[in-house]
Parts: sequence; structure tokens; C-alpha cells
Amino acid sequence: MSNQQDTKKKNPNVPTLRFGIGGQKRPLRDVVVFPKSTASCPKNIYISTENLKQDFQGFVAYQDNSLSKGISFKEGDTLFANIRPYLKKAFLASFNGCCSPDVICFRPAGILPGYLYYAIANEHFTDHVMEACKGSKMPRGDRSWMLQKEIFVPSEEEQMKVVSFLRLIDQRIETQNKIIEEQISLEKAIKSMGIYSVSHDTIPLSSVFEVVKEKAGASIKATVYTASAKYGLVDEERFFKKKISSDNTENYTVIRNGDYVFSKSSSRDAPYGAFLAFEGKIGLVSPLYFVLRPRKKLSNVTIESWFSSSHCQKQMGAITQEGARSHGMLNISLKDFLSLRLWQSIPSQYEKVFTAMKLKREIEECLLELLMKQKQFLLQEMFI
Repeated sequence: MSNQQDTKKKNPNVPTLRFGIGGQKRPLRDVVVFPKSTASCPKNIYISTENLKQDFQGFVAYQDNSLSKGISFKEGDTLFANIRPYLKKAFLASFNGCCSPDVICFRPAGILPGYLYYAIANEHFTDHVMEACKGSKMPRGDRSWMLQKEIFVPSEEEQMKVVSFLRLIDQRIETQNKIIEEQISLEKAIKSMGIYSVSHDTIPLSSVFEVVKEKAGASIKATVYTASAKYGLVDEERFFKKKISSDNTENYTVIRNGDYVFSKSSSRDAPYGAFLAFEGKIGLVSPLYFVLRPRKKLSNVTIESWFSSSHCQKQMGAITQEGARSHGMLNISLKDFLSLRLWQSIPSQYEKVFTAMKLKREIEECLLELLMKQKQFLLQEMFI
């Protein structure tokens, strides 16, 4: 008799979670349909790849009531962003609305809506989708391949247990996200009351950094990194779950410990791109990035505080406002970027405060990552 059965026999009133036991594996095509009807709806209930949040964290409603046309979805449908699936964007609809053609609407058929959502909103489903993606810059998933994914479909009672249990973890993750958001708001408030009001001597970036022009050529083989405003410089293949860069990396720029990489990719959270420190030994980045090397040792806290400050953001706005953004890329030249003026230094007491706040945020972010890993492990046990 199994340990689970022993426990049940000794404690008959204690409920057990039998995730997947008694069910069977079925391809996704057996339990979903794709709605095809279209309609117009107010934009505040319109879902697109732009307002879905990464890491299965829901969506941000558009603050606009103008009408937008799209595919009709209903409460209980699962919406999955099919552009760049590696960003892990999915939402269990809690209302009726419309979605972009780039968002796939999965409607449950013979399966609980919440159970279907968790079967789709997990890294294993994303990995499956990425295996058949087409396109390198903006990869798109293949619907027919998605429908081949097999999941365990237990009884409705078991499905309800799984959904209830995972929702508890989601609530804890939501709480942790709020803690981090409040920490970020606190950092911004303290900075705005303190260092931003201090008069600073400034110098152009060109006097602090030199441009890195070293190319990989045929001799240097190293990990290719991509810039993420949220995660920093990350291993491309681990981040995207597949190789995105060119097979020929001879023209890629070599980065070394202490270098800074500027990404012109603009997003909701990073409207003026990202300026990130590289803390590894050696790596490669796309020639689309600007790579700068400090002429002398710099404090990461100083650079991060400056780049996120209104002082820097106003300068960025001035040199990018006339250039049209193309596919989320800022139109900014290396010359203009090097003309930005950087604080020569910040008072030591501010640096100590900012360092402590950054450490506190990193601890909270680490806890969030552990919670999400715990959830993904459980999803693997339940559906694979």
C-alpha cells in the first residue's frame, strides 16, 4: 500500500490531493476549441500581446474606451500571446471581451476553465510551443503543434482540487509582487526627495566610458547574452528556450566583466531602454547593442540611480522624441547616447541608502522566484 493510502487509512478525514491519478493523458485538441467570431469592444476590455504581462501575471487594462475590433472571448477562456511565446503571457478571462489575432483564445470543452488555464500557463507548455516556432526576431507559435500537447485530464473533482491549490500559490505570488512594487515605489520616492533635489556636477558619458569595438571574429566562442530590463543580461538560450542569435557570431561584440550594455528596446517598464552592467567573465552581444567600458571603476548603484532618474529620463526624451520608434526600438545614435550627462558622484550617505534598498528588493525578488519555481514544479508533476 502506498504512503498516501497509509495516510488516508490512518486519517480518514484528511483530504488528499491526487493530482493526475485516475485521469488519462489527452491531446489538447480533445479539450479545447478556438472561437472564430469577431466583434468590437471598448479597449479597456481588449487583450493584446502588448497589455498581457510576462510570466503569466495577468494583464494591464488599456485606459481607453474607444472601440477595438478583435476575436470575441468569454469569461473562462484562456488567452495566450502567440508572439514571442517565451515571454510567457497568458490570462484566464474573468470577463467577456475581444482579443488581438496575435492572441490565441482557448475555450474549454469538457474541462474546467481553471484547469485548462494552468495546463497552458506553465513553462512546459511554453517549451512545447517554442519547439515549432517560426521566425527569429518575432517568433510565432504553431496552433496545430500546440494542440498536440498532451495533458493529464482527471475527474472534475480532481481538477477542482488542483485549481484550488494552485490559486493559493498564485495569491501568494500576487502578494509578493505587490511587496516588490511597493519597494520600488519607496525607492523612487526616497530618490525624488533626496538625491534628485541635490545639485550635481555633470560630465558627458563619453568622458567616463569608452566604446567597446572588439568583435568575436572566428576565434572567440562564448555565451550570447540578451538584455532584459527586468532580469538584466541573461543567457540567450536559457531565456528564450532556443537559439535566437545568428549562427555566425563573428560580428558580435565581446563583453567583459564591468562593461555596460545599452539596449534600445523600449517597453512599458523601460520606456527608454535598459543600461545594464555585465558581471560575468566574458560573453557576446548583438551588434545592435551599445557596449561601453568604464575608464575607471564605477559604482553600479550610481549608474542605476542615474539612469532611472528624471535627470537622465528627460535627456533621453529630448534625443529620442523626434525619432520614430520602430517595432519598440528607440531611434538613438551612439553619438547622442554618449552626449548624455552623468553625475560625477553622489553623496556617500545616499549610496549607502540606495545599496540597502537594492539589497532588500533583490531579497524579495529572490523569494518571488522561489515561489514561481515551486509552482512550476507542481505544474510539472500534475500535467507531465
